[in-house]
Amino acid sequence: MGPYMKPIPIGASLAMIFSLLVAFMISPWALAARAAQDGAGRARGQGRPARPLYRKVMGGLLDDGKRRRWFFAGMAALMLAAVSLVVLRVVTVKMLPFDNKSEFQVLVDMPPGTPLEGTQAAADAITRALERSARSRTSSSTPGSAGR
Repeated sequence: MGPYMKPIPIGASLAMIFSLLVAFMISPWALAARAAQDGAGRARGQGRPARPLYRKVMGGLLDDGKRRRWFFAGMAALMLAAVSLVVLRVVTVKMLPFDNKSEFQVLVDMPPGTPLEGTQAAADAITRALERSARSRTSSSTPGSAGR
């Protein structure tokens, strides 16, 4: 997976936890604070134009069991439809970046003061070992080029 992908599961888990904390703690507190500001001198259900529609829809869902079951069935159907898009390969989901390189790099870290010929000999030995592999087609070595 590589060093850049290792923190992704930790970061995603922390993001979900913080999102849950915001949803359960900060959002209700902010709503209560806002309602306290807006509620001075207003009758219940007045004020914002969306409130009557919200109360009608949510009241119907809370009061009528049949309507509530149809709502949840519709939500489940939409969820299944969304998941089926992935299963049927209508949309593609990439969890990791596509990087199908057929090469790799070997860095030889020699002790300080090693002459270039010594580094060349070590690189040649590694190159010969790699060339014996059935999966290796080509190889190259560039001793003395580190840092350039």
